[in-house]
Amino acid sequence: MKKLFTFLACATLAISGGYAFQKVTKGEPIRNLSVATMQMQRLSNAAGGEVQGKEIARRNVSKLRMNGHKVELGRKVMNYNQSRNLFDRVLRSNGLVSQAAAAVEVPFLYDFSNAENFADDWTIINANNDDETWEYDSSNGGVSVKYNDDYVTPSDDYLVTKEPISIPAGDGYVRVIFSAFSSSYPENFEVLWGTTSNVDEMEPLAQYESFTGGSAYNEVIDLSVETAGDYYFAFHVYSEANQFGVNLSLVEIGSGEYVEAADISALAMSMPVPGISLTTGTVDVTFGNACGLDITSFAFEWTLLRDGAEVASGKQSVTETLAPQGDVTVQLADELDLSEVGVYELQITATDVVTNGGREESNLANNTISGKTVHFGVSDVPVTADFSAGESPSQWYSDGGWTYIADEGAMVCYYGGSLYSQGLNLKAGSTYRISYTHKAGMNYMGWIQLADNYSLMCSKDGGAFSDIHMVENEYTEENYVVGEVLYECTEDGVYQFAFYQNEMECQSTLMIRDIEVTELLGSDMSVDGIYGMPTMAPVSQSISGNVLVGNKGATPVSGNLVVEFDGSQLASVSVPEIGVGETATVPVEFTITGATAGTTAQLEFTVSIAGATDTNEDNNTQTVSLEVTDGILAFDHTENYTENNTVGMGEGMPMIAAIPIHLTTESIITGISVGWGSADNQDITLAAYKYDPESLTEDDTYGNVYELGQNIFTEVVAQGSEVGQIEYSITPKLLEPGDYMIAVGVSGYCLVVDGVTPGILYLIDSDMIIDQSSANLGTPAIRPIFGEGEVAEIDYTVNAIVSPVGESILASNQPIVVRVTNNSQSEQTATLSVTVNGESAGSQSVTLGRYESNEYTFTADMAEPGSYTIVATVEIEGDENPEDNRVEATVVSAEPRDPYLMDFEGCADFSIDNFNPQWTTYDGDGAPAYGVSGFTFPVPTGGVAFMAFNPYMTTPSLAASAPSLVPTSGERYGITFYTNTGERNNDWLISPKLALPAEGAALTMQVQSFDDQYGLEEYEVCVSITGNDPADFEVVQSGEAPYDKWEKVTVDLSKYNGQEVHVALHVISSDVFYFMVDDIEITKPGSGIDDAVSATWSLYPNPVSEILVINTVGQEIESVEIYSTTGALIDTLRGTGSECRYNVTTLAPGVYVAKVVTEAGTRSMRFAVK
Repeated sequence: MKKLFTFLACATLAISGGYAFQKVTKGEPIRNLSVATMQMQRLSNAAGGEVQGKEIARRNVSKLRMNGHKVELGRKVMNYNQSRNLFDRVLRSNGLVSQAAAAVEVPFLYDFSNAENFADDWTIINANNDDETWEYDSSNGGVSVKYNDDYVTPSDDYLVTKEPISIPAGDGYVRVIFSAFSSSYPENFEVLWGTTSNVDEMEPLAQYESFTGGSAYNEVIDLSVETAGDYYFAFHVYSEANQFGVNLSLVEIGSGEYVEAADISALAMSMPVPGISLTTGTVDVTFGNACGLDITSFAFEWTLLRDGAEVASGKQSVTETLAPQGDVTVQLADELDLSEVGVYELQITATDVVTNGGREESNLANNTISGKTVHFGVSDVPVTADFSAGESPSQWYSDGGWTYIADEGAMVCYYGGSLYSQGLNLKAGSTYRISYTHKAGMNYMGWIQLADNYSLMCSKDGGAFSDIHMVENEYTEENYVVGEVLYECTEDGVYQFAFYQNEMECQSTLMIRDIEVTELLGSDMSVDGIYGMPTMAPVSQSISGNVLVGNKGATPVSGNLVVEFDGSQLASVSVPEIGVGETATVPVEFTITGATAGTTAQLEFTVSIAGATDTNEDNNTQTVSLEVTDGILAFDHTENYTENNTVGMGEGMPMIAAIPIHLTTESIITGISVGWGSADNQDITLAAYKYDPESLTEDDTYGNVYELGQNIFTEVVAQGSEVGQIEYSITPKLLEPGDYMIAVGVSGYCLVVDGVTPGILYLIDSDMIIDQSSANLGTPAIRPIFGEGEVAEIDYTVNAIVSPVGESILASNQPIVVRVTNNSQSEQTATLSVTVNGESAGSQSVTLGRYESNEYTFTADMAEPGSYTIVATVEIEGDENPEDNRVEATVVSAEPRDPYLMDFEGCADFSIDNFNPQWTTYDGDGAPAYGVSGFTFPVPTGGVAFMAFNPYMTTPSLAASAPSLVPTSGERYGITFYTNTGERNNDWLISPKLALPAEGAALTMQVQSFDDQYGLEEYEVCVSITGNDPADFEVVQSGEAPYDKWEKVTVDLSKYNGQEVHVALHVISSDVFYFMVDDIEITKPGSGIDDAVSATWSLYPNPVSEILVINTVGQEIESVEIYSTTGALIDTLRGTGSECRYNVTTLAPGVYVAKVVTEAGTRSMRFAVK
């Protein structure tokens, strides 16, 4: 799986990986399926790295580097009676039995410096049988145990000496150097010994509990050996679940009292700068004292090699005293002869170390240091250095800031500095091209974009370097690209070039794979790249793409581009004039003729110059391979159909991914083939939309976006349970020439991408198409299928009854919205009819263009609580697919609940609006919502204030996982989501206008914090005596919600006794987790004379945006008349008992009057429509 991050108010797509986020985290926001950038998270990245996310029990924190950390010597005395303070352990068979083995004599010293010997010298016991145990750690040195990413399994891993250690009777010691991966996660580690290799028969020597990272622990454990003999030693990590890891880098076992050994370290060396005029050079070397004793004297031996052969050597003594952890810099007494051309390497090794009372030095691994420099030769151009095949020190060499990385096949600027060229003979009046293939910048964790600043410098005849080209803020989107610099030479001479990056700006992200220096001669046109070509195309399918053509010569050129297949010309287009050093993008369209489905076509793209001879024809042609198919069109290179190669918005989160296609002729699409890395038989959506490539705009949040055009078709099918490339059939549709987005809607991590960067990947959000190519995830395996099929000439479809749906409070003038599509090949007029419980709600004449859709509204009286069956039918003469002309839906008109009690029991599971009772919400922070890793529930696709959360209905049940997450009553409670931005929540839950009693007004509620890792949730209870806008409220009481238990809170509202008010719960947590609330209850007015009819009648919500409820509390409503403020009668409603419901969506925003007539009298009540 792969995950993706961008934290502004934008959503992010993710690539699935091995981090199982406990909180579907700061890398997985959803805003209406939209995304701005993508984050990557791979299963192989088990080491961690600071992932900007939150979890219930674990965050991913960068591993600590132990290099350069000074260790402090500690001492621990063995105590046989020491409590192990471990979880109860069941005796287990570890497969080891006592047996005769060749004992190792003391002193025993093991520094884990050899990965191959490690497996031969140690026995590993994975006692908890998880996926993580002791293994060689090449990044930190030593061996390590990492956390188990199931988040529930504690560490239980032993490292046991394979052969026993022979120890004489008397005093002895064990010395260990170990460390924790992180300063944020405490670890537990112990040392055991025994006469057998069975760890259950061993005794503890020492335990180190709750230690964290920051520096290594250098501990000495004193032994008292009563009987001389052979002993086994075990090193056991038993950290709690959800920690990070332990590293063990040295084990030393000896007899007698521990006496520290001498230890000197060669730390640094300064070599002469590479150049073309080196003669002699001086060298400074820095040595450090790596032990806890004074070093009173030492010596060092040196050897100078040229091109691998020794040319000089010597030895030098140093008598300066080195204090513990101190260092000294010494200049080599002999000047080095560097006058011959070649690569020089100086090797220096510290020897003869003398300390004040210490043992002889045994750790020699850090005594040697080496450095290189180059006396460059001089060459004529052209010259090429290809680092992908290895280093080229005789051509380009660094002063130490650049390092060759074999995995990249490139020189990488690690510490800042210069990468120098050999000497080059350049001529006055000539222009030279320095061309280099490089990668710059990076997208760190998907949400931080790093860019590189660097320069190209030049020096003549060994003089000072000066800048000839500056590059600022370059990010090549994780790709190697070609950069070119033209240099006009004004004087004959020997020149050197150098790529330079300032140490302060170095990020280890500037990489150079090859460098070429050539002279511009005559005319030279090149094919520099081919883009947008499919990887698979049907026979005779028209294909389009772009060819990047460059001018590598000394004069402007124009010419021709030819596309050929198997010797036949498929296309010929003109190439416009291109200036020196410039490029032009040339669009091409062609059809492959003479190819057979199932074969691979090799397409050749060749340029030629008009009116001149090309001086370099080696770069005139590039070839593209294309698989010829019966009907599939593809742009991806997918080969691996695994979950590790999928993209998604998060576990259970929906997304709509798409690829663009361009058609030059009419084509019938009959299906879509989709590549799955995982499959769970969910419903998926297949769709096609028109779009205009010229509608590109730059959005501040989402980057490059396009307008989404007409929906051509949308079909929902079952995904199935098979992984791989799966074909789905659709009702055939005739696509006219033009541009389209072929889209797939899916939830979770299922859809495979090829990982070939930058790729072609778009996300669809409402009316936007968001370009995701900059995320460098590659191209999704979405492949339209074209072919023959019967396309209906006349066909209307009822797509859906859009609203109402499910159970909600409905009105006496309830709008019913129906979506209809014309699937005909031309504009057609049909009749759309709706019935409710068999009674007509009307009919409308609808006229739609080809493949056009629209929504139509009808009105019916659905205020009476109960079940309603809605049937929508479209009719047109000659309909060729009448089976899709009718849709039926059953909805429930709910009884409005008491607005004085908000317990979320009348709300739909996981709903975020249309609450019953009609409390409203306001999302002031606009933050996306997030789920909880390992638990699936419908997470909203946009910003949200409150959700009616049912912990019993998550998968698996959250209620079963923790008793504290069970509601105080019923099945639901309200939650808010953390912001993920570092900003405070600004989420409101607001009551309708309520009349408070004449005395004793109060509010009670139950509150809780979902988790306390990031602090406790904060809230305010607020009251407004005017409207329900957040600015209208004043704070009455504030507090923090406790963790792991519900707390009943009582708020005194007596200040507002006898008034009509809105009461609000305002969550203001500072990016914590989920705020939980249940059983909000506000005291009602009594039914006595002091609380007259005017207090007991209610009209809510006010202001209102949809359903207005008028309740007269036992008084039969005869009628309700709706007036404007000018006195115009707008509508008249009949009563249904003591309650009337009215849908205001047909009213313009403003103030209105409801005249309510009952048997007890008449009252006018004002309300506002917003």
